[in-house]
Amino acid sequence: MSRKELSLFLFLCLSALAINAQQTQVIEKYMSKFEEGFEFDPGLYTSLNDWKNNEPSIPIYWIIGYEPEGSDPKTFLSQEMKKKSIDCIDPEGRTFKIKPKKLWGYSDGENVYKDIYQLTKVGSICYFIEDNGKGGGVDMSAMTAKGDEAEYTPPPKGAKEFLFDFNTGKMMKYSAKSFEKIIAKDGILLTEFTKRDKREKEEIFPFIAKFNQRHPIHFKVEKPMEEEEEETMEEAKPEGVNN
Repeated sequence: MSRKELSLFLFLCLSALAINAQQTQVIEKYMSKFEEGFEFDPGLYTSLNDWKNNEPSIPIYWIIGYEPEGSDPKTFLSQEMKKKSIDCIDPEGRTFKIKPKKLWGYSDGENVYKDIYQLTKVGSICYFIEDNGKGGGVDMSAMTAKGDEAEYTPPPKGAKEFLFDFNTGKMMKYSAKSFEKIIAKDGILLTEFTKRDKREKEEIFPFIAKFNQRHPIHFKVEKPMEEEEEETMEEAKPEGVNN
C-alpha cells in the first residue's frame, strides 16, 4: 500500500469514527437542561408528556388566526384559551376544534401554563397560582419564574397556590407537608428543611429553588448539526489530505 493510499485509508477510517462520534453527540445534545431563557415550542399541550417532550400536540401555527409576523404568542394564546373552543387546521388542511378545558396547558414559547395559569416557578418542583376562577392567572412577573431565589410574595386574597411535581405529574396544595413529600428522595435537603423552627410558606420558596438546582430537568431540543459535522470532518483529516 502506497503512502497516498495509506493516507486515504486512514482518512476514511477517521471520518467513520468522527461521524459515529458526532451521532453520539447528537443524542447527547438532544436533551437540553432547563435554564433561564429556555425557549419552548409554542402551542397547546393535550398532556403532560407534550410538555416534557417539548412537542405541543397542536403547534401554535395550527391555530386559525395566528400570524407569525403579526401575532404576539403570549397575547394570542391567552385570548384563545378563553374561548369555548379553539379552531385549528393541520398540515393536511383538515380543520378541527378543541376545547381549552380538554387541554393540559400550553406554552407561548417563553412561559408554560397549567390550564390558564402560569407556572411561576419551573423545575422538578413547579409552583403556580389559581386566581378566583376569573381566568387569566395572576401576574407574578415580579417573582421571576425560573427557579430563582426570589422571596415569597403572598397571592391575592382568595387565590389558591399549588405545587406541581414534574416527575410524577402530581399536583398538590402549597404547604410544608406537600413540599416534604416531594423532596423526600433528597435526604440532605429534607433534613435541612425539617430542622428549621418555622416551615411556613415564605420559608418553602428558597428551598424550591435549591431542590430545582440540585435536580435539574431537561427538555428535547432540535439543533442544526451541519456546521458541527463539517468542523468534525476537518479535525479528522490526516495531515496532507485535502478535499
